[in-house]
Amino acid sequence: DHDAALALADGRIFRGRGFGARTDAAGEAVFTTTMTGYQEVCTDPSFRGQIVCMTYPLIGNYGVNRDDDESRKPWIAGLIVRELSNEPSNWRSVGTLHDYLSQHGIP
Repeated sequence: DHDAALALADGRIFRGRGFGARTDAAGEAVFTTTMTGYQEVCTDPSFRGQIVCMTYPLIGNYGVNRDDDESRKPWIAGLIVRELSNEPSNWRSVGTLHDYLSQHGIP
């Protein structure tokens, strides 16, 4: 958990707490209204190079698992959430979203 910021091309800056990899990212900021499926969003090639904002407020609550990837790796450039859960509560979970993004170099 560290300080982070989203800087938009129009000069607006949104500050928050970082998770995932401690690195910078650049990309088109987009959003998705899905309530579940954050791992699928991360690994969906249609989001390649984009910084995805999840509009559902709590993300990470069921962790990540080996069966929910849409492709061979995450394609997003970054992920923005309102509230991150670091205590997954699903029997299929093999880890947290924070650790998953960190392993793939995604902030």
